[in-house]
Amino acid sequence: MDAARASSGNLNGLWLSRYSYFSDSRGEHLHGEHTVRLHHTGSRLRSTTDPGAGESRLALDLTVNGAIATGIWNERTDPTGYYRGAVYHGTIQLIISPHARAMNGRWLGFGKDFVVNSGDWHLEWIEA
Repeated sequence: MDAARASSGNLNGLWLSRYSYFSDSRGEHLHGEHTVRLHHTGSRLRSTTDPGAGESRLALDLTVNGAIATGIWNERTDPTGYYRGAVYHGTIQLIISPHARAMNGRWLGFGKDFVVNSGDWHLEWIEA
């Protein structure tokens, strides 16, 4: 990994964010997906979303240290969807790819019954 590339601000851009989770109420493994704009300033990496009406909103607030991005996530689910606007949040750790065009890792957070859950999280660069 070219750690200087990852920490130099080259993570700015539009990214596809995908994560997996197990839904106890549905009894199956599911995936969440968002398009986010990452803003990289110094060691801070934050996301913004601009979803259409009724979509869920995802926020990431990460610190980059070499090839590692670690921090917190927050999602307000679609108010008209299955989870009816519920807010979930937790921690996340990602490994940044050598060309700073993908990040892969794991999330940790609690569900509505206060059980701690975890799953895979992947981000893929789309464009600057």
